Amino acid sequence: MPDLDLAEQNDVLLGRRVVSIDGGHYATVMFQGKVGDTKGEWLGVEWDDSTRGKHAGTHEGVQYFQPKCSSPTSSSFIRLNKVDLGRDILAGTNERYGLVEGETAGVEQDTMINFKNEIGARFVEVVGFDKVNRAQCQLDKLRSISLTNMRINDEYVDLLANLPAVRDIDLSKNLISSWPKLAKLLSQVPIQVVNLSENRIPVPEHFPVESLVNIRHLVLGDMDYTWQDIEIIAGDLPNLEVLQVHSNGLSNVKVTEGKFPVLKEIDLDENLFTSWDPVDSLDTISSLERIRLNHNKIKTINITKEFKNLKSLQIISNLLEEWKYIGELDKLSNLTDLRLRHNPVLQREKESTSRAMIIALSSSVKILNGTEISKEERNWAELDYYKKHGLEYLKVVKLPDGAEKDEAMKVFSDEHRRYLDIVGKFGQPEEGELVIKENNIKSSLVSVKFRCPDLAGSADTVKKIPLSMTVAKLKALVGRLYKKVSGGNEIRLYVQSSKTPEQKDELDNDLRDIGFYSVEDGDFILVRWVLDTEL
Repeated sequence: MPDLDLAEQNDVLLGRRVVSIDGGHYATVMFQGKVGDTKGEWLGVEWDDSTRGKHAGTHEGVQYFQPKCSSPTSSSFIRLNKVDLGRDILAGTNERYGLVEGETAGVEQDTMINFKNEIGARFVEVVGFDKVNRAQCQLDKLRSISLTNMRINDEYVDLLANLPAVRDIDLSKNLISSWPKLAKLLSQVPIQVVNLSENRIPVPEHFPVESLVNIRHLVLGDMDYTWQDIEIIAGDLPNLEVLQVHSNGLSNVKVTEGKFPVLKEIDLDENLFTSWDPVDSLDTISSLERIRLNHNKIKTINITKEFKNLKSLQIISNLLEEWKYIGELDKLSNLTDLRLRHNPVLQREKESTSRAMIIALSSSVKILNGTEISKEERNWAELDYYKKHGLEYLKVVKLPDGAEKDEAMKVFSDEHRRYLDIVGKFGQPEEGELVIKENNIKSSLVSVKFRCPDLAGSADTVKKIPLSMTVAKLKALVGRLYKKVSGGNEIRLYVQSSKTPEQKDELDNDLRDIGFYSVEDGDFILVRWVLDTEL
């Protein structure tokens, strides 16, 4: 910590970020000088933890400074020797990456003993750390440095002479206090990736864009910024492609025309969005390809904008409760990669059932939760959806033509967005193939694998079917999946035992229940249509 004479350097610390020596608590200096009749100089600080202080900038009824937070316990008066003003980037880099003598490259014996006890090993040997350290200690060749939580400040040092190759720097949870000072520091080298999360940096009236033109990826998580602040900081950066602004308490987004000219990805995780409405404003960013909205509070989705370049969306751990809101995602016509888990509507079903519903409702998605959707999986998912709402659809279709029918169809289409498209694929459903006896249906379900030997490259698909279903209904449903490739030939179904594969029996009586053919869990249903092919 520098030896400063506060009397000689009036106000030199105002706005500086500091950390307490006892406990490591972060704060911002809001006042510097004498307090009442007490002796010596004091620092008036506002703690990041608003419950840690003793007052709100006052002493014996006198207001010495006004903290930003409204908490009555946000602030304290503290002596200079009780806080650490931090160190510069070069000092931190030398500590983290500098040369350390010895084979363990600085790994202390106590650390090795604790690790040995934790994993229950008889001995622990550190191998190769010295070689890694020798490579890293060539500071002039480092391209990426991580200095998170190392009490780094933004004092000017010569980066060009000492860290000329650095392009990626993590300064999260440090003592950065000024955008102009930081910009002057970083502008010495063409930094492309910067993480400033968990700092408290005031937004200046004139943001130094010209000094940060090389930044392509900027992380501003948990910095108490509003969307207006974020636009001032990042909106005019000409090369910014990835922006992470998670955990800022955002509930609204209103993008100004012309901002974020080349932005491709935005991370809005862990904010306070309750609906899709504010997200629609992001369509203003025409280059946007990826949006993250995980761990928000989104209950409804109503998409009104095109998002013509959006390819990837993550909306994990939100509060969606109705399938119609999942169906809204089909409006994103170029969406190919979707991450959608841990929402109430999904947790009411088995994971496989929820996955099938999402697939049926989102026609353009090719990768769901990191797993590619095969053609067979999509066909089965859409067929399940087709069956599930078939009777409801037929009820509307049978209404007399007129305004009442038109309104009923509109309500049905709004609730089940893709159903009419799926009808166009499979044809008009017939009531007979949709009705299944309800008596003890769960106990009569069997899990079988559908296999199509005559369709090259097709994968087996596991489905549960009721033993009470007739062969005719099963043929009708399966036939819809293969009507384009069967050449008009009649579908023929065979059951192949999983226990004795040589046992194959044709389901040759359309009026019989599936159970008549002794179908068991794990058996194969073979789908054939070439009449002269022998099993």
